[in-house]
Amino acid sequence: MGRFSVITVSERQWYDTADVMLKLRRDKKIDPLRVKGLLADTLIAVSTRGIGATLITKNDKDFKLIREAMDFKYMTV
Repeated sequence: MGRFSVITVSERQWYDTADVMLKLRRDKKIDPLRVKGLLADTLIAVSTRGIGATLITKNDKDFKLIREAMDFKYMTV
């Protein structure tokens, strides 16, 4: 199967995701529809941080914004 694992999002990670989205909305003045559009990426960032991994992505724009609200490791390709 290779070197991939399925990661299940915990209840705590859902709450952490909501906290990050609220912080983006409140502190960064991000439009509510834009924040809503970041749900999947925020879950990915929270999950990545939860397992101590580094996210590798082409989506620098969204993850750079999320990184302003929470600390996690990512790199763009």
